Amino acid sequence: MDAERWRRIRDLFDTVAGQPRDRWQSSLEAASPGTPDLHAEVISLLEADLARATGIGESTGLIGQAPDLLGDIADREEAKQADTWVGRRLGAWLVKRPIGRGGMGMVYLAERADGEFTQQAAIKLLRPGADSEAVIQRFRSERQILAGLEHPNIAHLIDGGVTAEGAPWFALEFVDGCTLTAWCDAQAMPVRDRLTMFLSVCAAVSHAHGRLIVHRDLKPANILVDGSGQVKLLDFGIAKLLDPEHVNAETGTAFQVFTPEYAAPEQIKGDPMTTAVDVYALGLVLFELLTGRGPYRPGNTTSGALMQAILTQEPVRLSSAVTQAAKTDHVAPTSVEALAQRRGASPARLRAQLRGDLDAIVSKALRKEPSQRYGSVLDLAGDIRAVLNHRPVAARQGGWRYRSRRFLRRYALEVGFATLASVALISGLIAALWQAEVAEKARAVAQDEAKKAQAVSSFLVNLFTNSDPTQTDGHDPRASELLDKGVREIEAQPDIGNATRAALLTSMGSAYLSLMKEDRALVLMRRADQAAQAGSDLRTQLDSVITLGRALINTGQSEQGFHELRRAQALYDRLGLDEPDIQMSIDTLAGTALVNTGRSQEALAYLQRAFEQADANEQGSEAQGRVVELYVQVLINLGRTEDAVDTAERAYNAARNTPGLPLV
Repeated sequence: MDAERWRRIRDLFDTVAGQPRDRWQSSLEAASPGTPDLHAEVISLLEADLARATGIGESTGLIGQAPDLLGDIADREEAKQADTWVGRRLGAWLVKRPIGRGGMGMVYLAERADGEFTQQAAIKLLRPGADSEAVIQRFRSERQILAGLEHPNIAHLIDGGVTAEGAPWFALEFVDGCTLTAWCDAQAMPVRDRLTMFLSVCAAVSHAHGRLIVHRDLKPANILVDGSGQVKLLDFGIAKLLDPEHVNAETGTAFQVFTPEYAAPEQIKGDPMTTAVDVYALGLVLFELLTGRGPYRPGNTTSGALMQAILTQEPVRLSSAVTQAAKTDHVAPTSVEALAQRRGASPARLRAQLRGDLDAIVSKALRKEPSQRYGSVLDLAGDIRAVLNHRPVAARQGGWRYRSRRFLRRYALEVGFATLASVALISGLIAALWQAEVAEKARAVAQDEAKKAQAVSSFLVNLFTNSDPTQTDGHDPRASELLDKGVREIEAQPDIGNATRAALLTSMGSAYLSLMKEDRALVLMRRADQAAQAGSDLRTQLDSVITLGRALINTGQSEQGFHELRRAQALYDRLGLDEPDIQMSIDTLAGTALVNTGRSQEALAYLQRAFEQADANEQGSEAQGRVVELYVQVLINLGRTEDAVDTAERAYNAARNTPGLPLV
């Protein structure tokens, strides 16, 4: 088979590969009418690719390898033909060398050769043999679209014309740079700066949407950054001009063209497409920009498997993707650390930055249903700006309802369309009852917490009010006297609930520790722990156990203190909390107890985790200072002097950038 035939087969294969099987034949007929022999060969290759994607059948024989083989053959032939343009004139331009290749075009670096002035441009020509009417029309459409776009973040059209052979060409602004993701990584750009760069991409896409143009192929390869750090959006080759009278109608072509890795579900299914396609692709670009990977993990690397994952899998949560990189990517175990370093952070700090608002923003942009995504790129950009300005984001609303709908849809598909209605009804009822039960429990917990907080607040207010010098014959009581009086009042009220009693005693115990009355604090904390265990409030138990551990350490009973802190960790895990300050407190105290008992090596793991959490916290505090001091001391004890110096310097630099935090 000659190279030209392989090339035609490859083009048809690329055109149809992203579509459902029942559309293969009609799409082939639309793309290449009157060539049934080619259609048969393409369909056999599509069947082989589908089998490889699903793991069915052999993929090691010639048929299994045919898509790659035909691509290699056609690529070599195209490379030869591409060189024939080097040295030729197109209008005022002299073609210098090939610099890229798209789905239907070849791109060359060219220099102005008319002697008027010096200028470089990227000239795009039709790929050799790509001369079907549909391809030529799409090429001309791209040229016309670019002529109507004027934006600093879009590579603009410079010139255009027709070759001696009658084929169209056009010259674009030449962007001498690299992809957005590569540029940010090379600069070790932190998350906030990456978000600012991403806003430039949003501005370019929004400009196109304002002119009713959907790009439909947004991906890092089409988003470059030039030498001055300016973002430039490229390649409107498969962009589509929306009908201004039917902006939400199908953009439709006779066949679909897209990059599978960055395709929206409706592109894969061949459904009507709107600007929501670009919103989805921007979500994918943002995910990769922040985590260095994509949100899906297909069973294998074929385009079919990837498209199946896009249609059926829920995206990995953004903040979780950082921790999963070493497990799911075929990279070295140090990839998580390296990825975080390229974002100017530690792994813990990077996870903290991505958790919450950015999780919600990316999740909304990547929803399967177009109507559930952001209504426009402007809305997406608005939420990004809200993150940068520390304002609430719109994406944090309505999350449970969406997840419930997604759950019902996946469950219904598994049991079959025949039972769709009944399953949806039953699942909806269960979900509603479960949600009602959760809400009722949450209300009960909130009420108990409110009562407990009110009791503690009222007690402390009354304690200080009754100790006013005007009420005590002019005597100004010392703090320790106030605490002693408060303890007596607590003991004189047998009707106080266990949780409230434990909370009051814990507050008193903490105050005694601050006054360095450790023995008195320890007595109170043993009582507080007993009261907390007698109740059912796990959060109160956690607070009491942490303070009890601290009191034991301060009274020289570090071994017992470490035991209590392990109990605190178990309670923290049981509650499923995500409160970094509490975790840092547990780790710091556990590390302190181990250091006091001469187990510095064992303490290192606790203190390292506490230090990472302290480093991830943008606000400095006295507690963070203690973590750094103790961590540095342990590193010195273990002979890791160089690490100790680096850690101390890092903490000092962070403190310098924290307003109001003393450095001495």
